[in-house]
Amino acid sequence: MPLPLISIIIPVHNVEAYLRECLDSVIHQTYTNLEIIIVNDCSPDNSQSIIDEYMQQDPRIQCIKHTTNKGLGEARNTGITKAKGAYLCFLDSDDYWDKNFIQKMLSLIQKNTDIDIALCNYQAFDSQTKEKLWTWNVNFKHTQPEIPFSPWDTKNDLFYKLSHTSWNKIYKSDFIKKNKLKFYPNAFEDVSWGYSCLYSANKLIYTEERLIHYRINRPIENISITQNNSLKTSLGIVKELEILFHYLQRINIFKQVEEGFLSLFYNALNWRLYQFNNKDFEVYYTQFQQLSLKINLPLIENLQLNKKEVEVLSSLKHLDAWQFILTQHQQLQNQHQQLQNQYSTNSIFNIIKNRIREKIVHEKWAKYPKFVRYGIYMLSLIRLFAKNLISFSSDIKLF
Repeated sequence: MPLPLISIIIPVHNVEAYLRECLDSVIHQTYTNLEIIIVNDCSPDNSQSIIDEYMQQDPRIQCIKHTTNKGLGEARNTGITKAKGAYLCFLDSDDYWDKNFIQKMLSLIQKNTDIDIALCNYQAFDSQTKEKLWTWNVNFKHTQPEIPFSPWDTKNDLFYKLSHTSWNKIYKSDFIKKNKLKFYPNAFEDVSWGYSCLYSANKLIYTEERLIHYRINRPIENISITQNNSLKTSLGIVKELEILFHYLQRINIFKQVEEGFLSLFYNALNWRLYQFNNKDFEVYYTQFQQLSLKINLPLIENLQLNKKEVEVLSSLKHLDAWQFILTQHQQLQNQHQQLQNQYSTNSIFNIIKNRIREKIVHEKWAKYPKFVRYGIYMLSLIRLFAKNLISFSSDIKLF
């Protein structure tokens, strides 16, 4: 029986410093029946010369050139339309694989004909020091590694326990075509793609092995999209959330996964807020508020900060207390002593702590799982925090 062809899609833009390491990890895979599709998204650097060099060495490599820069999502879409393999996977051109990535992932997805997606864990590393940093690991309570499971075995946990990234997975090509899945031209394009794929799958499977090396802390001159903190880039997440909402509505599952989506929404908002100056903060916040109105998002009262409160919150971006209020409730005890020691008066801290405890157990939130309560209640806690800072600003001499 012939070995199935695997299509590998690699978008390239401004990555000449990392491209060789990426391509070496692909051409030296233990599984060899590969179709390597490189999409040069109008890269301004020397990447094309490197691609040409590797094409001469390995006939499995082909290159498609965009005449204009279309972005990561559109580059992947271009690769999908050209792919001929029975399975396909994506690799970002600044990351690299373990040599047995394809062999392992193919063995997983072929365990059962109902499996549409297989995924693995990954290891983040510092681009400049090469130091290993954090790892991303699947951590389901009710599933086992390398055993097929349905996305409905996890329901809302899927938003937390499985990474939405496109590049730690292998997909059946027919599954992608059947569900008409594609990337959209936004920053954070993996959000709508990832969750749409996961919830459309018949069966999923994962391995605990860390088979991908994920590069972070690139130099500022060639920083990646997901590590770019600019307002324009960050607003891509709002568009992605709207696309995902409409997809979940279209396939008639939004009500079943509403809790997970709400928590994703609020966590996405909290994720960038503390990084912006006052003007950018208000724009970013307003975009989320408008989206919540547009899609009739429940619990919209959490997005009703007034202008003064927004100004106060945006001024707190470098304060430990602001970071504290963005953390999950279970971390409260760990930071209790640190915050008490930091402030000359602990009146604000005690008020916030008591209101967290009061609201987390409030009957309004009782129907939601604990992890959802941490996420969807975050902004109302922030509102309380802002009001208390206005009241007690003279005590802690912040303004």
